[in-house]
Amino acid sequence: MRTDLPVIAEYIKRIKVNVDESDILHRLKDRWRWPEKLPWGVPSIDVINEDHSKTPGIYKEDGYIDTSKCINLYNEGKTLILTASQWLFQDMTVISEILDKAHGYHCNINLYFGKAASFEMHTHDYAVLVKNIYGSSDWIINNQDVILNNQDVIFFDKHTPHQVIKVSEPKLSMTCNLG
Repeated sequence: MRTDLPVIAEYIKRIKVNVDESDILHRLKDRWRWPEKLPWGVPSIDVINEDHSKTPGIYKEDGYIDTSKCINLYNEGKTLILTASQWLFQDMTVISEILDKAHGYHCNINLYFGKAASFEMHTHDYAVLVKNIYGSSDWIINNQDVILNNQDVIFFDKHTPHQVIKVSEPKLSMTCNLG
């Protein structure tokens, strides 16, 4: 792990991200922002079920999301992963620019918006910084229990096992991929 990551994480914790549920729902209505595939080949939005599977069929024939379907799935308790969302809101853009400058390369930011735990225990080939914007979730990170609440920040190095095991209330968090 980079030795400056704890300092950067503490600094980012002090930056309040002023985004709420209605802000995200409003941005989902801009369906042209959400193509089925981003230029590097990943979906702009994934929908995660409580059993950790993905919900297919959220894109219309024109290659962009079906906004009503995504919002209905969110209301049913699913979690939406909004990929490459660092430019959706000014507060997040500021954080993205800080991370990019500190690390000397672009750090992608994904939003996890919803009510369901996301993936089974997993690792990444890069360090991760998570800022919980609102809501609450229980994690296991490297065999330790961690609870994230409003504006909390955590970080962990590459290859660190982690999993969100419980979402207590609707939440929005940003995951910053550092590598």
